[in-house]
Amino acid sequence: MSSRSKQDLISNNFRRIEWQIFRENKEWYHMSCKLLFLGCNHNQVSYLKILREQDWFIVGIDINPKAPGKTLCDSFVCTGYDNLRKLIEIGKKEKFSHNDKIFTASSQFALKGAAHFANYFKITYPSEKSIDICLNKF
Repeated sequence: MSSRSKQDLISNNFRRIEWQIFRENKEWYHMSCKLLFLGCNHNQVSYLKILREQDWFIVGIDINPKAPGKTLCDSFVCTGYDNLRKLIEIGKKEKFSHNDKIFTASSQFALKGAAHFANYFKITYPSEKSIDICLNKF
């Protein structure tokens, strides 16, 4: 058996086990791969489509209640990226932890909101201070 065939076999077995775990306990499965996605506008739809294919549980955030990416999210909240209190509230409601992830391809406000959220939930992400330094144009 070639090494590629062995890799495929291992990968397929892993997927079967993962699917069985998912079926038996959907909440645990989703808790292990949640993603806070800041910005669900036209420019972000392509990212959302890729993430959907990868089986992330996507919590979308956008101030536009009719954001085009809204339908690609498992959960959607209409709020601004700069509403830090609301972002933390959403994270608590969705039971985010240090194992989860954050993504944005949006504005500097989204980066700052993501950094604040990550710091609160101990998620690996650039710090708020690092984001401020990068955005400082002086």
